[in-house]
Amino acid sequence: MVEYAYDLSPRQSSRIIEQSILNQSSVWAETIQQSYPHAVHGTLRKAGDDTIIIHLREENMDVSLTTGQYYQLVISLEDVRYLTVSDLLEVQQGEEGRIMRFSKPKNLQVMQRRSRRRMEPDNSTPVYISWQQDELNSSNSDKTPAFGQIKEISAHGISVRVASPLNESLFIGDEVYLRFTPNVREGELFTPASICHKELDEQKSELILGLQFIRSKENVDFNIRLNQFLKNQKKISTKDI
Repeated sequence: MVEYAYDLSPRQSSRIIEQSILNQSSVWAETIQQSYPHAVHGTLRKAGDDTIIIHLREENMDVSLTTGQYYQLVISLEDVRYLTVSDLLEVQQGEEGRIMRFSKPKNLQVMQRRSRRRMEPDNSTPVYISWQQDELNSSNSDKTPAFGQIKEISAHGISVRVASPLNESLFIGDEVYLRFTPNVREGELFTPASICHKELDEQKSELILGLQFIRSKENVDFNIRLNQFLKNQKKISTKDI
């Protein structure tokens, strides 16, 4: 699993699953196999000794699902997110819609909330997301960079609004490349980043991405310039990334 998570014991994991069922917690399910990548959104409704059941949202009813595939599950309980990997055992059409039956995870991982404060830009700030480092400067790329807007930013990561259809192209754990300009007085910044959170805003038809910047010796200039920009800002939020 990824660096931003830590393990819970089987007993703790079982309690979290029980609480998530009581709260009908939101669940993202994304395929591990990249040959047929897709993601679906639902709620955790039931659990047995060996299985858990996720009820899919109405907009996911037509997604092709294959039993036997492994999925990464992200369970949101209040303001904490939990990760695990499970295999899809069965897909059924229930009274309330389509359901997915997974093997019950023995262990969950907690996604760590970052300790740095984040800044909310005063104006709408664009950001470009690409899948390969050279795509931003290449007119021959097969995959056009995605366009989004910065929601919040800190020294360690960034929250971005993108169009909801990108849910089928951007997956938790993916490494992407970001290009943005914090304000008109700053030069363009460029950095690799890892997707660590996704949240669908159904009312606005937006997908909120949480990305963690990837540090490297070749990326020192980005770190210095971003930290300097943040120090110069007066509008600082006390929210965690």
